[in-house]
Amino acid sequence: MNEKYIVTKLRFICALLLFASPCRGQNTTGKAETTGACSPAISGNENQVNISCQGISKDQAAKMTSILNKILANQISPDAVMAKLDEILKAVNTPIERIAKFTVMVPFETAPNAFPIPMDDNPDDPLFNTYTELSSLASNGTMPEATRETEGNGQITWNSRHVSMEEAPTFLGRLLQYYIFRNIDNLQRNSMTVYVGYPAEAHAGIEPPDAEVYPYEKLSSELGDNVFFRPFLHRRSIDDMTWKMTPSKFPKGTEIQFITQEADKYLVRFQRPAYFKADFIVQQFLGTGVGQVPKHFVSKNASTIMQWAFVVTMHYRIEHSLNSEFHPGNYAQWLDALYDGLHKKLEIDQSEMRSR
Repeated sequence: MNEKYIVTKLRFICALLLFASPCRGQNTTGKAETTGACSPAISGNENQVNISCQGISKDQAAKMTSILNKILANQISPDAVMAKLDEILKAVNTPIERIAKFTVMVPFETAPNAFPIPMDDNPDDPLFNTYTELSSLASNGTMPEATRETEGNGQITWNSRHVSMEEAPTFLGRLLQYYIFRNIDNLQRNSMTVYVGYPAEAHAGIEPPDAEVYPYEKLSSELGDNVFFRPFLHRRSIDDMTWKMTPSKFPKGTEIQFITQEADKYLVRFQRPAYFKADFIVQQFLGTGVGQVPKHFVSKNASTIMQWAFVVTMHYRIEHSLNSEFHPGNYAQWLDALYDGLHKKLEIDQSEMRSR
C-alpha cells in the first residue's frame, strides 16, 4: 500500500470512530507531517506512521488499532475499504425526519355582533379549556384598528368588529398559528390548573435540549403587531407581560419565525441552521354548514354556529452534526413531546372522555 492511501484511510477511520469526539492533531517529528481531525504523519525511511490525537478513550484507540491491523494483514482492497466507509458514514449521517398531522375543528359564530368563537357551555367537554382560550384570543382579533392605536393609559371603550364567513378561514388560521406557539411555550413550563368543583391538575414542563433563554426583544420583534399578541399597539397584553417577566426557553441558537405560505398555510418555525428545522403548519381544510358544532360542544346558539376544519402538521428534520455536544435524539424526543401535547390540546381523543 502506498503512503498516500494509508494517510487517507487513517483519516477516514479516525473520523468515523471519533464522530462524537473530534480530536485535534499534534505535531510529530519526522520528515512529513499532516494535519486533520486525527493527524497521521509518515516519517523516516521505513515509512513508520505515527498518529497523534486528543480526546479519545482507550477503547476507541484499541478499536482503531484493531481495524488498521486487520486492513493491513489482509491487504484489503483500498477501493473496497473506502466504499464501505462511505456507506457507513452515509448511514450515520442520515438526518432524523418526521411528518405527523392531526385535524382541528373550530366552532365559529356566524351571528352579527357576536364574538367569532362562541363559549362552550359543557365544562366536561374534553376541549372546554381549549375553546375558552381560543374564544379569549379571538376577541383580541376583533379590535378595530383605530382603537388599537389608542395611546395613554386611560379607559378605552370600543365595539368589536364583525368577522365574516369569508374572512373566517384566514382569521382562524392566523389565530391557530399564534395559539400553537403559545401552547408550545406553555408545554415547556411547569403548571398547575385549578377549577372550582374539579381536582387540581399539575404538569411538569417539557425541557428543551440545550435550553437557553430566548430574548424577549427578538420574540416581540418577530410577533410585531400581531393582533392576537398585542391587541393594543401601545399597551402590553398578558402574553406580552408574561414573556417579558419570564422569557421562553428554547434550544441554543434557535431562531423563531411566523410565516404565511401561499394563502392558506401558517407556519411556526423553529430553526438552527445546519442543526435542525421544525415547522408546525396550520392549513385550511373545509367548513361545515351552519348548525354544526364540534363533538361534545354545547351552546344555546347552536343554530348560528358552524365549524371550520384545519390540518395541523409537524415536520422536522434534525441533522447529525460533528459538534459532540449536539445530540439529535434529544431534539427528536423534545419535538415529539411537543407534538403529542398539542395533539391532546387541540383534538379530542375519540377513545375516552376527560374526567376532571
